Amino acid sequence: MVLKRIEQKLEKLVEGTFTRVFPSSVKPIELGKRIRRVLEDKKTIGVQGQIIIPNRYVISLSPKDLENIESIQESIQREISSSIRDHANDENYHFQGTLTVEIFSNSSLKTGSIEVDGLFEENKGGFPPGSLIDENGKRLIITEQKLSIGRDTKSTMQVVDVEVSRNHAEIRLLNTSFVLIDLQSTNGTFVNGQRVQEHTLQNFDQIKIGSTILLFQKS
Repeated sequence: MVLKRIEQKLEKLVEGTFTRVFPSSVKPIELGKRIRRVLEDKKTIGVQGQIIIPNRYVISLSPKDLENIESIQESIQREISSSIRDHANDENYHFQGTLTVEIFSNSSLKTGSIEVDGLFEENKGGFPPGSLIDENGKRLIITEQKLSIGRDTKSTMQVVDVEVSRNHAEIRLLNTSFVLIDLQSTNGTFVNGQRVQEHTLQNFDQIKIGSTILLFQKS
């Protein structure tokens, strides 16, 4: 049986951090299976026919197990979040809000036990999920009605690139879509290789500003 990506990514941690902090009865691959089971069991159909899965995942551990991972908890949460996002991309699933993973203590659980729950939560202010990823993998979640891009230090996303104008472009939230608008920049704004003045962003659109590449993602 071919493992889904969510299980494959977590399985890689077996010989690493998880092995040192969790008892042998708790395996990352089992955690991956439980997360995938939750998102598959709770998936639903959106108003436009797309498959929606939970965007908030709550993982409960025994107090002792949580204490063991306290120093690396954020790193583990990021890894789990990444694996869920990859699985959603593979299956063409969608989120209705920003993807989050949280790990809590549950005093009713025995050492080595684990519980996973998945919840549907919209972003504050009713924002649809959206983010920009730069070439170094750094993610900027869009949480404003207007996101500015340029060399100016006041830009929401400052791009240090001599080919980028001070106020180069902006992304605006119009209804439920993110729209990229070129602000009469010197060298233009490109999406998937085509120069644009205004463009409604789609999942995985590649934005080129100067020599800088940004990836738009709906999550």
